[in-house]
Order: sequence, then structure tokens, then C-alpha cells
Amino acid sequence: MKKAMIIANPHAGSSSYFKDHLAEIKSILRDRYTELEVLWTEKEGDGAAWVRGHAHSWDVVIASGGDGTLHEIGGAVAGLEENRPAFGILPGGTCNDFARALGMDMDPVAAAKQLAVSPVIPVDVGLADGRYFLNFWGIGLITQTSASISPDLKKDVGRFSYYLSALQQITSEPSKFRLNVKSDAYEFDNDAVMLLASNGPFTGGIRAFFPESRVNNGVLDVLIVEALNIGSIAALVGTKLIGMTPNTDGLHYFQTDRLSVSCDPDQEIDCDGERGKRTPSDIQILPGRLNVIWGGRG
Repeated sequence: MKKAMIIANPHAGSSSYFKDHLAEIKSILRDRYTELEVLWTEKEGDGAAWVRGHAHSWDVVIASGGDGTLHEIGGAVAGLEENRPAFGILPGGTCNDFARALGMDMDPVAAAKQLAVSPVIPVDVGLADGRYFLNFWGIGLITQTSASISPDLKKDVGRFSYYLSALQQITSEPSKFRLNVKSDAYEFDNDAVMLLASNGPFTGGIRAFFPESRVNNGVLDVLIVEALNIGSIAALVGTKLIGMTPNTDGLHYFQTDRLSVSCDPDQEIDCDGERGKRTPSDIQILPGRLNVIWGGRG
């Protein structure tokens, strides 16, 4: 690989650190890439537009930013039908879930050293109604948690803000909705408070729900939560503390390569932390869709 483009979000959580160390990062990466440029985005969609128009002539596209930046840039690269470049990450956000799944160091300088020497491997990408996602697709509690985080709280306490928001949602009794799920592996038709379909082990910066999930196993890990009670909360905590699979009344866990989801009432969708669309939705995993530079620490 000779040509690399860094697409950087100047508004990401650690963008000031990235700017302060940009010269060092570029020096490290030039050990691997003879041509290296940096594109600073001005607004949402700039990076994806560049990828669609120019990435086919580059060997690697490196996203610098948080999960939202990675969702935009990585999804755009995955959407290319030919001459798809490799994808690299310089973490710069709050949780950096997909970067953690790839074993990337959270320090951009250390991550640059990984990008300079690490191998390229194929990983899976999710697709929901024409929209690519790298890490997760969710409705219910996970969407409500994300939506209730204030920008100031996120800035002040970082990924801990997600846990504070989740605790607030749990104690206020999350809204139930009718959930219908169809897949070859499992079917569900009942009230629920959350559905999460994951392509990796990290949610909110920790191995929260699927500690053994992998980004290259060709399936989505799916968790349905009917209600939050002492038993279900204990089981969810257990996935973090002892690495067990959620398994108790009110929790449904399965793996599948595709599923269809409908709700009554329709639910807002959270896709890698980006909201806006609503159910119903058809979701699938695309095995090996994206070639990434693998950090090797996950």
C-alpha cells in the first residue's frame, strides 16, 4: 500500500490531541505510505462524499474520529462495489467501540504505529435497509439511552455518560413495545424493551452484552430484552463480569446472518450511535465486506 488518505473529524472528542500530534502521526505513517494526505471534514457527509468520488484511486482510507465518523467513512468504503481500499482507524471519540473490536490502541499516536505495521484482514459489515453499519443496530432502551445523553455530559465524563444515561433509563422503566422478529435461527413476537444486533463485543466502550462476539465470524449476535428486572439485570451484568451468554427469563440471545424486525409502535433505530430511521427493518451481515488494518490487541 502506497497511498493513504486520513479523513479527520475536527469536532471529535480528542481532535485537539490529534491536531497537536499530527506531525508525529504523519511521520510514523510515512514508514508505510509514500503518499499521505489529510482531509478535514467541515460537516457531516463530507467524508462519505469524498470516499464515493475519490477513494477508488487510493490504497487505504484512514478515519480519525469517533464511532459516528467511523460509521460514515467505513460505511462509505464498504458501499463501494469495486476498487475498495483498505480501511484504517485513528480513534478519537468517546467510546470507539469498533476500533476496540479491531484491537486498536485508544491513543492516536500508538494507533498510528499499529497502522504502520499491522496486517490487513477482511471483517464483516452489517447492512440494514441499504445502510451499512460496523458495530451495532438497536432499538428501544439502547436508542433511548443514546438520545438522552447531553453533549456537555458526554464531553465532561466521556463514555461514563453512557452508563449514567442507561441507569437513568432503567430506573425510569423503559417503554415497552410490541416486537416481531423473524429469522432462520429464532422467531419472537411479544412485548420488549430492547433489541440489539451486534457485529462486535463492545458497546459503550466495554464488552457489555456479547463478550465473545467477533467481527469476522459471519453472524450477528442478537439480544432481545423483554423487561428489566432483577434477574435480567443480573444476567446482563454477568456478561461483563464472567463472560457468560445472557440466559434467563426475559432475555433471548441468538446468532443469525439476517433478520426482519417490525414494531408497534414503530421504533427509532440507533445504528452505530447514529439515529433517525425507524422500523420496520431488514438486517443482514456481509461476511468479509471490509478489509481493515488489524490492531491485534482485541
